[in-house]
Amino acid sequence: MSEVVGTSIKKKKRSFLKDRIMRFKVVAFIKKNLFLSVFLLLLILSFPVGFWDVKKYEFYDLNGDIISETISSSVSNYLKENVTGENYFLLSPLTLEKGLYMAIPKLKTAKIEKVAPNKLILFLEVFDEKYTAYLRDQKCYILSYEGIVLDSVCEKEKTQCCQQYALDNSLIYFFSQEVEPSISEGEKDKLLIMEEVGKIVKIVEKFNYKIERIVLNKEIVELYDDSDRVFRFTISADIDTQLKRFIIVAGKINSDEMDFSSLDLRFERPVMRE
Repeated sequence: MSEVVGTSIKKKKRSFLKDRIMRFKVVAFIKKNLFLSVFLLLLILSFPVGFWDVKKYEFYDLNGDIISETISSSVSNYLKENVTGENYFLLSPLTLEKGLYMAIPKLKTAKIEKVAPNKLILFLEVFDEKYTAYLRDQKCYILSYEGIVLDSVCEKEKTQCCQQYALDNSLIYFFSQEVEPSISEGEKDKLLIMEEVGKIVKIVEKFNYKIERIVLNKEIVELYDDSDRVFRFTISADIDTQLKRFIIVAGKINSDEMDFSSLDLRFERPVMRE
């Protein structure tokens, strides 16, 4: 009889202990939310094993063009050095976009989307090359339409090489011994004068004049086309006013099929020479 009583007491103790454990809030929560508890456990375990570490990338061009191997390689190298292995949740797309923009001169914009658990999709836009520029610092730069410095070339041969590079790559050659790129913290290197010059080029080209070279000297801007005609402006006066004069005169020239060697827009009455 004593054996039965002893066994009964042991069973009651075990049952009492089990009941007490099951009454703990954490245990009760786990039991009541078993699926959620398993999910949270797996999530916690996924961090040490690197499940959320960024390691995959995809590149797309915003305009639907093919991304050049140079840009693709530059972006890939930047990501490998600065992003690979970063936690998916801690990675800031805005910070990464800014970093890419500053690190790669030819990159115009970068839009980044995160795809769980460890992938980034990048939508890229690059600057188009528009000019080569030989400047006051005796360096030859490749510039965008906006004047952003994209690269430098011709480190040895200088002037002649710079002009030939423009010819070989269908770029406009810009020459000036008065200006050089501006270097600003947090921004790309830029030739500021190209904001004004770019306005002129854009309007002149709309009248089907193919500009091949530009010379800036003592605030006078001279644009030469493929027929060696010259269009003359000055940056010391309002460019928009001079462009309005050009539009009126160029329209008259086209309608009357007039031939000319130079057109000077610096004066209220533009001067045209045959």
